[in-house]
Amino acid sequence: MSDNIDMSYYTPENETWAVSLDGRYMTAIQNYLEADGIPPIGVAKIVENAAKTLSYCPDPEGTEQCQKTGIVIGKVQSGKTSNFISITALAFDNGYDIVVVLGGTKKPLVTQNRDRIKEYFDATKEVLVLDTTDFKDQLTAQKMHQFKKMGKKVVIVALKSEFLQYYDIFNCKIIDYFRRVFESSDIKSKNQEYELILSGRPAISDEDLFYIESIVGDSMGKPLRVDRDENNTLRISLSNHEFLNKERDELPLSTGEQNFLSLSFEFLKAKNSTSPIVVIDDPISSFDSIYKNKIVFALVRMLKDKKRIVLTHNTDVLRLLNAQYSNCFNLYILNNTSGENNGFIPLKPKEKDMLIDLEKLLDGFRNDIVRAVVNMDEYLISMISFCRGYAALVGNKDVKDQLTNVMHGYKTEAVDIAQAYISLFGNETGLIPSTFVIRVEDILRRNSEMTEILDSAEYPLLNKTLKHTMTYLMLRLLVEKTLVEKKNISLIPHMQLGQIIDKAFPGADMSEIRMRVRLTSKKTLINEFNHFNGNLSIFQPAIDITNSSLSKEKNDIINAVESINNGGV
Repeated sequence: MSDNIDMSYYTPENETWAVSLDGRYMTAIQNYLEADGIPPIGVAKIVENAAKTLSYCPDPEGTEQCQKTGIVIGKVQSGKTSNFISITALAFDNGYDIVVVLGGTKKPLVTQNRDRIKEYFDATKEVLVLDTTDFKDQLTAQKMHQFKKMGKKVVIVALKSEFLQYYDIFNCKIIDYFRRVFESSDIKSKNQEYELILSGRPAISDEDLFYIESIVGDSMGKPLRVDRDENNTLRISLSNHEFLNKERDELPLSTGEQNFLSLSFEFLKAKNSTSPIVVIDDPISSFDSIYKNKIVFALVRMLKDKKRIVLTHNTDVLRLLNAQYSNCFNLYILNNTSGENNGFIPLKPKEKDMLIDLEKLLDGFRNDIVRAVVNMDEYLISMISFCRGYAALVGNKDVKDQLTNVMHGYKTEAVDIAQAYISLFGNETGLIPSTFVIRVEDILRRNSEMTEILDSAEYPLLNKTLKHTMTYLMLRLLVEKTLVEKKNISLIPHMQLGQIIDKAFPGADMSEIRMRVRLTSKKTLINEFNHFNGNLSIFQPAIDITNSSLSKEKNDIINAVESINNGGV
């Protein structure tokens, strides 16, 4: 055998890894080879060749599973045995636990190779050399695990035909193991869930990409880029940051921007669905004024080929829709309350116009609405809160201050509310009386039952909202008057009802806490439509609460007031 073995390598596009050369198994083999008469330079060359060959095998410390096949061809007496023994030793030193050697096609040759390998590794005492003919009982998965726990390395010398047989058996056992694992796990349901998610993934057309990049990107004022990868999966970057599959706090976006993006993609998903109707629940409730406009724009443009049902308590949606696309919707009141008119109730065209256009509402107060009044006294009383808010808006301080005197239960001044109305809206119809002087106590003496104020056939929603507004006012006056008189509240200028309730029930006693919460939690007492300050949405009281809910709340407040009058708290 040559003292200096040279090997040529054909390595097309193979990745290698750094093989450690100073392990105890390789050291033992080097000592054996030198003792066998191979000079140090020859041993060094064998180690070098073995290391290079092993470096093309899978790295046992690597993170990826892989399989590689190679071939080493050598002439007779060229040192093949010393090289594959050296490769085996290096493999053990670098993390391999089992090496299989196909030792021949006949049993005597297998036995011969087994004995030679044992001789090489005899010095280590940690390598078990087994063959497939005499040690079949040791060649089980359980035994291999035991050997590993004992710190043993294993060389299996096999008849080629027997090894292939073991290989087939092992494959069957592995397949059976995975079958049992699969059947006892939730992999199938998870896969079905994943396939369902994939099936629900919207098909994005070039037009959709344009919408995303222009409508969404331009609306946010940030560069948004949409690309497709080789699997036709979208990759979206915003301000050069990946957008999809990121936690919210990793994105360079405010909460409003994140919500806008999420809702825009929901619109896109709805756009590409097969359903002809899309139902959208209160789309602008969590957005500021800027994004409300953007959401409505996206709603109109992205879903233009769908029938859209928008459910909302916020009349701003209607104004924004009408501002962008005039008369683009039909308006209904949705009601579902026992004993009331239920379902989708179409709004009268005039009321729809008044709801979305303040100028048309004000024109109605100058003319058509006045002509539909069926109870003038209650009409003027029900308009006190709105008139005060409107007077503040147009800068009529005299009317605002006068009406304030009949909007607080502790006030005693007389106010001509007919003249206040005329000074704001005129009297074009001549139906507004020239005078109607009233005090708080006069309002409270009136029948608290909700009677018709307008012709309900002509103005059903406005009639309802005026009745609700009048009830709001009467209950507020009643609570304020009762608390100030019974609790001897020291008043300060511009004192609000919430402050009066806190002063009336300041203690930590449970009875006071209950009464404080009972009163401050009432929609009819603490809400912006008791004054209409900065918000002239006169229809909102009719939209916010049903007749039956209002009646229930009114009875609870009256009972609370009776309890206070009787010294209950």
